[in-house]
Amino acid sequence: MSHFSQNIHFAEIGSTHAYALKMGALLPDLALVTADFQTDGRGRSGRAWQAPRGEAILFSMILKPRISPDQAALVTPIMSLAIAQALASSGVDPSIRWPNDVVVKGNKIAGVLAQASLDGDSLRFIVAGAGINVNQSREWLSSIDRPATSLLAETGKMHEPAMIMDTVISEFLKLYAMFLETGFDSIWAKWSERSSMRGRSISLDLGAKIVKGLVRGFSRDGSIIIEDDQGELSCHRSGEVIRLEEANERRFG
Repeated sequence: MSHFSQNIHFAEIGSTHAYALKMGALLPDLALVTADFQTDGRGRSGRAWQAPRGEAILFSMILKPRISPDQAALVTPIMSLAIAQALASSGVDPSIRWPNDVVVKGNKIAGVLAQASLDGDSLRFIVAGAGINVNQSREWLSSIDRPATSLLAETGKMHEPAMIMDTVISEFLKLYAMFLETGFDSIWAKWSERSSMRGRSISLDLGAKIVKGLVRGFSRDGSIIIEDDQGELSCHRSGEVIRLEEANERRFG
């Protein structure tokens, strides 16, 4: 992990994300927090994120880029793409399920969580991290309330988490450097191509309302583009996908 300015490792911790948020102002840019086991791991929307000890990759990193706060959300698709590209070298064919999941054959293999810390209108730092399923068995995965998979379940062999982690970090740093130098446009095509949702009908919970329609693509700011049954297009930078199914082209075409 020589790519990072500081690597803080815990055999056990409540949450690497919570620790990084608490310590982010004091830790340097590109500090990395890793753990073998989390007792209170959380994913998006506060959902519990579980993994047996030593069988998953669990990390959070602190980023202090000179970007505007509204650009901070782009760290999520960058990390998702990095994980997908890294896992592709391990014998699986991952895709990205907007906004923050990496899936294989529709089953979640990794989740990304990024959160910005602000000082008024200024960005202090971003905590970006992920949980990646590596060596969980099919039996253990079947106990999760949502469809999930792991590298072991997909390939039939054990993998070394440290090696996978190193590849993920390497992929992320390359993409992150491109983003800082030339913006998200340089990454958008690869990220968009990895999406598993284009052409499918969804229900998207925006909090204040639910939007239903066909996914037409993704814009260069990371937004999802949805066409409703009246043919109207709308873009959304965040939201919770609460239903995902095959497209009904006769209705939405």
